[in-house]
Amino acid sequence: MPDEIATLVLAAGASRRMGSPKALLPWGQRTVLEHLLEEIHAQANAEYAADSLIIVTGAHHDQIKSAIPSWSDMLEYNASWDQGMGNSLAFGIQRTQEKFPNAIAVMILLVDQPLIDRKYIRTLKEYSKEYPKKIIASRYAEGFGAPAIIPAILWDYMLLESPKQGAKSWMRKQAAILSPELHPDLRDIDTPAAYQRLHSEWKQNQPNTTG
Repeated sequence: MPDEIATLVLAAGASRRMGSPKALLPWGQRTVLEHLLEEIHAQANAEYAADSLIIVTGAHHDQIKSAIPSWSDMLEYNASWDQGMGNSLAFGIQRTQEKFPNAIAVMILLVDQPLIDRKYIRTLKEYSKEYPKKIIASRYAEGFGAPAIIPAILWDYMLLESPKQGAKSWMRKQAAILSPELHPDLRDIDTPAAYQRLHSEWKQNQPNTTG
């Protein structure tokens, strides 16, 4: 597939503030991670395939693997997960290079942003297709961050710099960044209170709130 955009889901953290793996928290009838994977696949079609997927795990690898056996082939364990997100990102980029050598870019998603939906994922990919040499990133008050799409021409640079300074710091220093004119809900679920609040809001917006 000449215009393949691989997908990298970062789910390696210890979730210390949450007290349990964020990836495995209930979200409707699924877990947070399964919900995100469903959104990734829902936007896929012949042009935007979702098979080129890597889920970077770390602190809770065994629990995640046991909870989602149908996705086990997509899991990649980062033994150095405790070195920070920048390290896990670099690990994921390296595995993307090895597993999907034809990929022209990689979309980076964080497991603790469950309100990111298929529409926004597709919009990021459409921007990347139009501007293939630029970073396509989400806009925050303090700068840019994930979800983001990084073109393959920058991967080697990321492998050198991201582990040293962290993914957010690295992205803030990049000039060639575009952000869609959308306002996705980028809130995360770092704490039990944040999880309960976002899950409640999400359920209220579903046609059938059975979860």
